[in-house]
Amino acid sequence: MPTTRSQAREKNKRPPIDRVGATTKQPRREGRTKASSAVEGMEIGDCRRYLNSIRKMVEEDHRPLDINQPLPGFRLSIQDFCYQFILGSYKLKNKKK
Repeated sequence: MPTTRSQAREKNKRPPIDRVGATTKQPRREGRTKASSAVEGMEIGDCRRYLNSIRKMVEEDHRPLDINQPLPGFRLSIQDFCYQFILGSYKLKNKKK
């Protein structure tokens, strides 16, 4: 008969679940890769600002967007940025595999 709480816990412990990966820790990846931008020549922060400004334009102004005009304060048009962003995201995703 257990005399302490810890002994009682040990006695009542359940057996480990027999599922793949449930009780074993996965090995940690060595050397994390540095985050990179989806658009070549742009920082991650610049991409996020670009996406945020496009999102705000769509939410605030319900007129049709002229995707060929550059956004104020940015060098690329919406069309060029979106094309490069999607293409770059695809390349990054396949590069990781």
